[in-house]
Amino acid sequence: MNLSKGVNRSYASIYLKFAVACLATVFLSDIGYAATNLLVGALRQDLILEFSSTDDIIFTENTFAGISNPETMVFDPSGNLFVGNGKANSIKKITPSGIKTTFATDLDVDGMAVDAFGSLFVSRKSESSNASDGVILKFTPDGRSSVFVSNISHPKGLAFDSLGNLYLAYPDRDSILKFTPNGKQTTFASGLGHPFRLAFDLFGNLFATDPAANSIFEISRSGVVITFFVSTSTTAGVKDLAFDSNGNLFVTFGDSVVEFVSVEGVLDPVPITIASVPGGAGGIAIEPPTTTNLSTRVSVQGTTIIADFNGDGHRDFVVRNPATRQTAIWYLNNNVLIGGVLGPTLPAGWGLRGAADFNSDSHPDYGLFNSATRQTAICDLSGPMFMGGVLGPSPPSGWASVATADFNGNGKPD
Repeated sequence: MNLSKGVNRSYASIYLKFAVACLATVFLSDIGYAATNLLVGALRQDLILEFSSTDDIIFTENTFAGISNPETMVFDPSGNLFVGNGKANSIKKITPSGIKTTFATDLDVDGMAVDAFGSLFVSRKSESSNASDGVILKFTPDGRSSVFVSNISHPKGLAFDSLGNLYLAYPDRDSILKFTPNGKQTTFASGLGHPFRLAFDLFGNLFATDPAANSIFEISRSGVVITFFVSTSTTAGVKDLAFDSNGNLFVTFGDSVVEFVSVEGVLDPVPITIASVPGGAGGIAIEPPTTTNLSTRVSVQGTTIIADFNGDGHRDFVVRNPATRQTAIWYLNNNVLIGGVLGPTLPAGWGLRGAADFNSDSHPDYGLFNSATRQTAICDLSGPMFMGGVLGPSPPSGWASVATADFNGNGKPD
């Protein structure tokens, strides 16, 4: 299934995007546009600024937190923000309720990314003239650290794809390296000059900034590199980048933040300036979509969904990226990952609550729930392919859908 952008995409890809868009239109007619909360490091102000918008055009500015030299930042699935503090060689953690703590120290951080299980991966710069002593470290949610990859000279930005593979900007070889979940290394793309920071779009294409060339590259899922954007400015350079849940691309650029607007899944190549950051804009991150209850910032992220999607008699995992709402199916043989494929992207506001064969076609389907409207829905699938959707019953006020199973033994999921 080809989910890449461009005029050569397959009919199946076009149908999937059209079908999901139709499903979103039906489900979200009374909900409104998803809000975007953009966090940007103000380097010389030693602040993190929050820019909020409900239309991705007009942004209001607030001071989110005071942190020295916030060069890179990333959210985990629970809404915790991790910030690389360049001057102090540390990582700060800010919870959804605003509690700030020091998560790790003695780290000269150049890139961060979080996997689907909430583990933080950090590229640490080489600490001596021996450039090969650079490493990628893994921190579990409780703060325990281990070396994921060693002997990497000058590692830069990191990003995960929907299948759990980690990608590293590796300017020493003008390339992007790919690491499987068990650490196997391959070269994903080459000929990029000096890649710096990385981010995936909704279609699985990887974008990389190159401050030396003042450019942004787009790398297809097969590793083909094209130049997406080149700036002719001699005073402002590209730095960090992030995609929101609507597919818009935000880039810190000199003393400002610019946006490349997504129109029907295609990015406008001409950026618009949406915010000014005097003294220089550094790291950038977008708060993952959350569901709030009684104006609190308590995230409702769901649980791991299990079902046999490929009919091999072994149960598989469904994982979801809360920032992009993209789902993916991990094919398992007992506890061993043997493959994977992208599934439908969920409409904004909807959470995945279970997988079961609702329409009796021998293929598991998604059971969805919208916490804001209490509406349930069924997303009919054939393998990973979206086939259609119907609304289900709405629980009474105060109740929520949490799981699917055959409770009364009639052979049909409840």
